[in-house]
Amino acid sequence: MSLRFLILLIVASSWSSCTRSSSVKTLPDTDLAFLTSSDFDKQVRHFETRNLGTLPEVLEAGVMLNPQLRSMAFRILARKSLADQGLTFDTPMISFFSMGLAAKWSVMVSQKIPWPSKLRQDLESRRAQVRVATAELEVVRNVLLKSVKVKYFELHEIGRNLERMNRKLAIQKKMLSLLRATWPTSGGGGTELVLMDAAIVQTDNEILLLEASRTRTLDELNALLGRRSGAIVVSGELPWKLRTDRDTLLRKALVNAPEIGKLRAELQVREASSRGVRLKYVPDLQVSAGWGGASDPAMGGATSPEASIMLGLSIRLPDWHSNISHQLKALQYEQDAIRAGIGAVELKLGSELRNLLTRYDALQAVRCRVADSILPRTRKVIETMMISWSAGADNLQKLLQLVDLEVQLEAQVDNGLAQMAMVLAMIEELTGETVSVAEPVGASCQK
Repeated sequence: MSLRFLILLIVASSWSSCTRSSSVKTLPDTDLAFLTSSDFDKQVRHFETRNLGTLPEVLEAGVMLNPQLRSMAFRILARKSLADQGLTFDTPMISFFSMGLAAKWSVMVSQKIPWPSKLRQDLESRRAQVRVATAELEVVRNVLLKSVKVKYFELHEIGRNLERMNRKLAIQKKMLSLLRATWPTSGGGGTELVLMDAAIVQTDNEILLLEASRTRTLDELNALLGRRSGAIVVSGELPWKLRTDRDTLLRKALVNAPEIGKLRAELQVREASSRGVRLKYVPDLQVSAGWGGASDPAMGGATSPEASIMLGLSIRLPDWHSNISHQLKALQYEQDAIRAGIGAVELKLGSELRNLLTRYDALQAVRCRVADSILPRTRKVIETMMISWSAGADNLQKLLQLVDLEVQLEAQVDNGLAQMAMVLAMIEELTGETVSVAEPVGASCQK
């Protein structure tokens, strides 16, 4: 009776630990369900024909369709399945014993029952592996989101540059028409016509290069999204403004950074392995049950009345070998290495964040100086020189140079916000948090 009670106690304790382990959350099921669904290819085809515009739409497509994330989602499901399978025992063993052809015999079924703490430790190790896979997915997802944002902002820059070049081309053609209308009465008109034609050809070439760059960038962005093709028309405000307090940002980065989270998950795996190695010193039980007796030749081989039920309880000796201590040492060294690695990542992360914030401030300062001072003065000079050139009192080459300078300054001002947004995207990759927000362009230089 006491043996039966002991077996039931072991099974009940192990089953309860298994039930607790199955409730552990890994990645939200909705994220994994789409990436691992059977009709994934059908849904991808829907996204390939869908036109994307705003940044949230593009980021959603990237997280849902990227093939690398899908591969990692299947790995998480595989580890989660092992963690959720619950209580597991070794397969039972059936044994047949015979002492001579007409002597004692027995048939036994034996089952190894691990100590409950070993079962709990095994489940904890499997859960730790799920956390590592989830942390790895978070790292890869943040890198993907940063890459998608950078390409999206590059498309924004190219689009704005094309608008400026087309506007510049229209101005040049207008000047050419004016020059042709006044050429018969203007001295040196032939030289100015050549300069004007050359300027128009150069602007046309720049437009062609920008269009080729836009096509290449669009292909690269679609590849990141997991699409073979598809239109992306940049629309909406860019998230250029830093909305988080800098001291808070640096402090929270050391807690929530995905790279640090991955190392902490790996540390939990090593700690679970150490506990598992120590449990090798704890013995396991083996329960046996069977039927046995003796054969009597005088009765034609029939079983004699001596046959009966047989029960057994064995204790499997633990591994008391010296190699366990070496395994524990190795695991301890690995834990120390990971802790040192976390410290190194914290130092690197702090340095990179401070450098990115400094770069962000420099971009904003240069942009605002050009927008508030240099560009307005350049436009005023161009207006004055355009009037004097039309009257034949100024040099065309100087005017064309100033028009080029105006376009360059406009690009510096306009693309400055895209560059600031790229810096914030890099900060978001490192911190694992959204630190940017879209604001009107006019607010970018307000004190």
